[in-house]
Amino acid sequence: MLGIILVILYTFLLAYLVSKSSFFIQSGLSKPLLLLGYLAKVSMAILYGIVSIYFIDGADTINFVNQPRLIYNTLYVNPLYYLELVFGPNAYKPPSYLYEYVLPLDAWSDVRTYTIYRISALIHLISDGNYYIHAVIWGFLSFTGAIGLYRTFIHYFPQYTIRILVVLFGLPSVMFWTSGVHKEGITLFCTGLICYHFCQILQKQQLKKRLFYLLLLVLLLGLLRPHYCLLLLVMLLCWGITSYWSKYALAKIVGIYVLGIALVTIVGQIFPQYSIFDRINYLYWYYVTYHANPDDIPLGKVAPTLVSTLQHSPNALFNMLFQPTVFRANSALQWFSCLEMLFYGVLMLVSVVFNQYKKLPHKHFLWACLFFAASYLTFMGLFTDTIGTLVRYRANVLLFWVFFFVMLGDWGRVQNSIFKQKAPNPKIEGF
Repeated sequence: MLGIILVILYTFLLAYLVSKSSFFIQSGLSKPLLLLGYLAKVSMAILYGIVSIYFIDGADTINFVNQPRLIYNTLYVNPLYYLELVFGPNAYKPPSYLYEYVLPLDAWSDVRTYTIYRISALIHLISDGNYYIHAVIWGFLSFTGAIGLYRTFIHYFPQYTIRILVVLFGLPSVMFWTSGVHKEGITLFCTGLICYHFCQILQKQQLKKRLFYLLLLVLLLGLLRPHYCLLLLVMLLCWGITSYWSKYALAKIVGIYVLGIALVTIVGQIFPQYSIFDRINYLYWYYVTYHANPDDIPLGKVAPTLVSTLQHSPNALFNMLFQPTVFRANSALQWFSCLEMLFYGVLMLVSVVFNQYKKLPHKHFLWACLFFAASYLTFMGLFTDTIGTLVRYRANVLLFWVFFFVMLGDWGRVQNSIFKQKAPNPKIEGF
């Protein structure tokens, strides 16, 4: 009973923060709408916990609360031990005085997972180990990232409020996978705030403070999702360059990616230990060969070469966008994901046929979003063959992918074509 009371209390305390913080208020959204979005995120975080724990294998999300409890307990042994385990380095041979506390931690040698343990160990200071208090705070962090993206998107497309809100809060898989106690929630938090602060930097607003926040967030994201972080930085580079020189933006972005691929290829030839293609090959063998499962998606063997990587890239992108297919879905969750991705496929096709590309402002930003999503989906698709992992990995970039096509489509023309109306319908404000 006390746990339920605490969950409700923290939900209301964070709701009060949402209603008073300038970061949220200055988004331009009304307080009721902000609170609705916040409660949707928190509700989804709690639902994620319930579904993960009681209906699917929720070992990861449970570990992200239970394992950091071991770190938190050292606070009562020696507060300095707690501070060292939370803020000190990991993935090395621990000193003798920490050995007995490090030994039970299953992710001591995994920098990415241990980063989540650090965050969760801090939340333990106020949660008393209650999973759903962690879920409430995770939902709040995810909501913060979504508002960061909203403030970024609305800066470029102020006339499309509804479209942006639908992308950020209306995509089921994005809402589900990025709200719960897992890496995706913190990834969205970092992504949203990185984009927001970078947008402010481009406007030359409070440069020193923005750069400081940006560096901290990039560091956190780099520890958590290094490949994702690297590709997000490439997006920022494309976005920044084309913001100042927007003519031929698409050609410039393509050129940046081509130069980037050439650069990593040359670096890999000169310094084999830094070869990205060897890394992809290692990940392929680790996930596909050593962790084989009868239900896994069949992937072609990726050799550690540029040619092999390019050959398998179309299939990798297809898998990340459309798996599980109707021929592979074998559970309620997989069928839901299958139908959702089919809907997005239809949306993509319709938006291309009924596009408003010539009328769109800030095309450079849209292309940067699309290339970021496509590059990450392709990279992960080269070695991700487990459907459960695949749908979680694509969640954060899926909103960038869908955002491009939602903005591209002329939905007024679509409506007129469906109902065969001669006179255009009155335009809905924000859509």
